[in-house]
Amino acid sequence: MKLKMKIISTLAIFSMLCTPMSVAADASSPENNEDINIRIISEEKMSDEEIQEYNAKEHVNIGLTEQNSTGIVPYGIGIPTTKYNISTTTAYNFAGSSTSGNLYTNYYFSGYEKYYVQIKNYSDTTLTAKVKTFFSTKKTLTVKPGNTIYAEVSGFSTSSNVYILFEAPSDFSGWIKALD
Repeated sequence: MKLKMKIISTLAIFSMLCTPMSVAADASSPENNEDINIRIISEEKMSDEEIQEYNAKEHVNIGLTEQNSTGIVPYGIGIPTTKYNISTTTAYNFAGSSTSGNLYTNYYFSGYEKYYVQIKNYSDTTLTAKVKTFFSTKKTLTVKPGNTIYAEVSGFSTSSNVYILFEAPSDFSGWIKALD
């Protein structure tokens, strides 16, 4: 009888160790893509004058790191490794253009559940911007040529490390700031 009890106890422990944990924890996690929300506040067509004024300026990447087509990135690995102390009162500005390599914000942002993003697309092609964490793409924003988009991105945990990837080809400017 003692041997039977030991075998049953051993099987019960083995069964618990081999049984996967409940998936319910993942389904309610704020890192789950379905829980991340984007609310487009507005999308406006830029005036021809605004686009011409922008095109007349010298273009310099501001607040962005480029990943070229070989995967080698000058000044870093592309995906940001340093946190920027973003707040609800000041915005992190970015601007850049690239014909072949994706661009990333130089920093990641954390400490907030919601962010407000503005992106102006000066290109003649649709711009794809991906709101990401280190492990996955959370949401994708598309901005039509010559348009400005304002969006609220919410549903992150305060420990999420959020950054934006801009797919090539691109020519854009904008900012991101935290929301309470």
